[in-house]
Amino acid sequence: MGNVENNNIVNRPRLSIGLPVFNGELLIRDALDSILGQTFTDFELIISDNGSHDRTEEICRSCAAKDSRIRYLRNDVNKGVVWNFNRVFEIATGEYFKWVTHDDVYRPTFLERCIEYLDQNPDTVMVYTKTTDIDINGLVIEDRHWDLRENSPFPWERFRHLICNEHSCFQIFAVIRSQALRKTQLHGSYYGSDRVLLAELSLLGPFYEVPEDLFLHREYSGRVTKTYDTPQLMYKLYKPDAGKQRSFPFCKLFREYFSVVSGSSLGLHDKLRCCFQLLRWIRWHHRDLIRDLTYNLKH
Repeated sequence: MGNVENNNIVNRPRLSIGLPVFNGELLIRDALDSILGQTFTDFELIISDNGSHDRTEEICRSCAAKDSRIRYLRNDVNKGVVWNFNRVFEIATGEYFKWVTHDDVYRPTFLERCIEYLDQNPDTVMVYTKTTDIDINGLVIEDRHWDLRENSPFPWERFRHLICNEHSCFQIFAVIRSQALRKTQLHGSYYGSDRVLLAELSLLGPFYEVPEDLFLHREYSGRVTKTYDTPQLMYKLYKPDAGKQRSFPFCKLFREYFSVVSGSSLGLHDKLRCCFQLLRWIRWHHRDLIRDLTYNLKH
């Protein structure tokens, strides 16, 4: 039995990449080509197809037949985007983990640069690169840069910048230490759960942004966030089979932020500093919190 376990450790890839997808035939081949063409090659690519009814299955199976690093899994029915995102991590085996989508692409050295930094800086939780928006044809739209101070040595400062500054949560597509990610609640079935996950990870250690534009984010009308553009519609994306629900997205968001702070392993002083940042967040979002109440009264 010991020999089997040792073999599993030896054969385990350093990185697991999770690609949850639903009806991605239009752009998934570009995404797969950019992943399989990375200069860092020691990874497994887990594709979880959430019941697609287009050519996604055909494309993925064709690629998997040519590259043994690909594991293609298919669900008979769509179980929701959150279930699918969490699933690819739960079956991952790598020391590091990265989520990818079917419509984004990466320059060839993205993984190499991120893992190089993680290997040299054991206290860093996750590493990503600068982001460039591209259109559906791959043409550059604009660069996306934020100064969020996620590399601060103080957890309360990292927490503050992630919850109190405007950003697009692209850090969720970083290369992340699997050990750190297992300490979190992962994605939740509520609006803003990616923000909560990033905030929770920030309490575990600093992030780092490689100063190169290696992540190409696809911005186009068919993107999920364009179709489900309100907190109420996002709930249907998370749980496709759910009926009509009352929605208090910003109240829920505050409760989840408080939960990750109170449940963290931080000392009392740092927890209090984080709670003070939540008071800043309430002041910033007080209109959204009021809107939660008025929306539900009207509907």
